[in-house]
Amino acid sequence: ALPSLSPSQQKALELAHLHGYYTFPRKINLGKLSKIANVRVATFREHLRKAENKLMPLLTQRIWKPEES
Repeated sequence: ALPSLSPSQQKALELAHLHGYYTFPRKINLGKLSKIANVRVATFREHLRKAENKLMPLLTQRIWKPEES
């Protein structure tokens, strides 16, 4: 089952993905993303990190144990 993300966490993750935050090199930084989301940088960073921390265990489990997924 997917972890439950708050609306703010969902928005942060969607914006980060949509605007190329996870590409290499990054196409956008947290400052610009926070302006798009109309929140302070620290707030955006917190929402994004919380979303990533909720999803990471699921992703790593599927990478390391794909036969159990």
